[in-house]
Amino acid sequence: MAKLLIAAAFMAIVAAAYASDCCNGADRKTVLRQWESVWKANYNNARANIAKDIFARFFAKVPEAKPLFTRVKVEDPKSAAFSAHAIRIISGLDIALNLLSDPQTLNEELSHL
Repeated sequence: MAKLLIAAAFMAIVAAAYASDCCNGADRKTVLRQWESVWKANYNNARANIAKDIFARFFAKVPEAKPLFTRVKVEDPKSAAFSAHAIRIISGLDIALNLLSDPQTLNEELSHL
């Protein structure tokens, strides 16, 4: 559970760093090192569990966003459709984090989300 909290906090930090252009080389290395400690968790279904926990926390704070996700069966977080969607989102985050040192490519990647 602690790793899930770290992942959620980490996403907020990365977004803030990217938005304010304050991410230098050392920051990027720190962010990637912390992300890899979460992303490479050694238990079954780690990525799906992390992604679904992030969505659960998001919906707890912003319940009015749930209707935007009906196509992916948000009402049933154990469904294959919701799990697949959550994994797609967290995989996009992984790609973005690994592109922090290449702002042009990162911007192109983010424009497709």
